[in-house]
Amino acid sequence: IRESEGGSAQLNRIVLDHLRAWFATLGLQAVAQIHPTDQSELSAHLLHQVASLLDSQGKHDIAQTLFQRSLAIRERVNHPEAATTLNNLAESLKSQGKYEEALPRLQRSLGIYERTFGVNHPAVAGSLSNIAQLLKLQDKYDDALLYHQRSLEINKRVFGNDHLKVTTDLNNMALLFKAQGKYEVALQFLQSALDIRSRTLGPDHHLVANCLHNLAELWQELGKYDQAEQHARRSLEIYERVHGSDHPLVATSLNNIAQLFQAQGDYVRALSFFQRSLDIREKVHGVDHPHVAASLSNIAVLLMSQDNFEKAFPLLRRALDIRERVFGVDHTAVAETLNNLAPVFKSQGEYEKALSLYQRSLDIQERVLGIEHPHVATSLNNMGELYVLQGKHEIALSLFQRSLEIRKRKFGDDHPLVAISLKNIAGTLQLQSKYENALSLDQGALGIQERVLGVDHPFVEASLRNLTICDSQGDHVVALSDMLRTFNTKRALDPNHPEVHSIRRSAIALVNRLLYRETPSHNIE
Repeated sequence: IRESEGGSAQLNRIVLDHLRAWFATLGLQAVAQIHPTDQSELSAHLLHQVASLLDSQGKHDIAQTLFQRSLAIRERVNHPEAATTLNNLAESLKSQGKYEEALPRLQRSLGIYERTFGVNHPAVAGSLSNIAQLLKLQDKYDDALLYHQRSLEINKRVFGNDHLKVTTDLNNMALLFKAQGKYEVALQFLQSALDIRSRTLGPDHHLVANCLHNLAELWQELGKYDQAEQHARRSLEIYERVHGSDHPLVATSLNNIAQLFQAQGDYVRALSFFQRSLDIREKVHGVDHPHVAASLSNIAVLLMSQDNFEKAFPLLRRALDIRERVFGVDHTAVAETLNNLAPVFKSQGEYEKALSLYQRSLDIQERVLGIEHPHVATSLNNMGELYVLQGKHEIALSLFQRSLEIRKRKFGDDHPLVAISLKNIAGTLQLQSKYENALSLDQGALGIQERVLGVDHPFVEASLRNLTICDSQGDHVVALSDMLRTFNTKRALDPNHPEVHSIRRSAIALVNRLLYRETPSHNIE
């Protein structure tokens, strides 16, 4: 059913939902007629198709049971379609965060494809890519890269260097490099994918828009907000032209532009774009969809950044209710919402409630993702900040240190998240008056950020401000120099940014202290 001009996307959604439900009911009735002794491929195919339909409706447990029945029939006769069933079963498990269960099924699927078609077939490349993306979710980046490289080599050999399948590999590898903080390499791969797609498909194709979207996110990570907005708006224009103004991809694009404005402190425009994204998602998916929960969470985080915790709280509660209902209480999306809820209680001084939410989030992440996952490091960091507020500096330091070790093992020493961990430890040491150690760590964090992000990135400016710790030791001239360097960098990027005025006030206060501080007395021996 296509939306007619001036028609209602909501009506289309309701009709489509009813049709899917009807087809699912018919499918289950047909499946119920399959006799247990029926081992025909026709029955296996029917089981597989009904399972896929149910899985798309979020009925993962029933779907997985039917996938298993289809797989049992197909594996008994060594049917090549067993690989497809294994793949879809793995994707269903992956959607529930069951990565350890999904991986062996994808590997079995790959083995069937290799035996059936040989090691250089496009189906093998597709299977390799699926495994790589699952490994990326588990933060096994080196292994993921090997699978992506094999997929890229096959597709280049079979289709040539300028084929769309090659651009998919380039895009996926770019996102992998981005996750590792290798931004320059990611930029090269994304630009190559964009060039090929623009030549092959023309500048207004939705696959071109996908590349522009990913490039916009990367430019934002690098603090290049002008380039980011330019790419994001081009992507949005294409999506609206191709899909209409009420499409999920339009909602995603609006959401990312909102995050771009939020990063620059433009909260009014950010809220406007977040709200448009939410409106589309509610219209297209209904009010209880995970994408709606994501929009609610994003708006809540924006409100909290403006200290509007009272308005943020009901949005986060609604997001949590949706995610627990859809995914269950032990899903990583639930853990993310708990992490966002905790600051509400922290802002009210209810530290025990905040800590219990952080702990619950951490428990889910360690259970589902493992104790070495970067999300675990983020939760440890959040808990550490809470302990700092309570004056429990030693506990905070132990959590910050564990977070740092996880990030170093996962990303290496030169990653922005490693720099953040170093800054957190430095800030805590400063509170303990251990200025020399704190200064050394802050300088290390600054070095990482300058190397990876560039000297004009806002994170670099924040680190420069931290180096005003010298002021606490009486080195006012060094502190003022750092402040002025930060002020000039920030003003060059955006003279109206709120932080420009904040830094100016701090600098004036420090100048006054330099001019009017008490002259020390000199003793005569």
